[in-house]
Amino acid sequence: MNATEARALSDAAAKGPVSKPFISALNSAIEHKATKGETSIDPWAYLATLRMPGPTPNARHAIEAHFRAQGFKWTDHPDPDPGNPTSHAYATLSWG
Repeated sequence: MNATEARALSDAAAKGPVSKPFISALNSAIEHKATKGETSIDPWAYLATLRMPGPTPNARHAIEAHFRAQGFKWTDHPDPDPGNPTSHAYATLSWG
């Protein structure tokens, strides 16, 4: 197997059942927040609150691509305070 074939298998796995629980959880969170009038969520922080094992890097890309394809705006933000050990990069998934 060469690198291209391995990447294709990895991408296919990320788009399959691996990412579905995360997408489902985020869809529920979006629905809940939208009914309260909110227009965005930090997807990775929200998933961390569910105590689910985090998605693999390929699954993260597939999740982001899924929501972009649905018309959501996905923005990655750099670490706002790099010297602070509790600060980290984050993402915003927004709608409306």
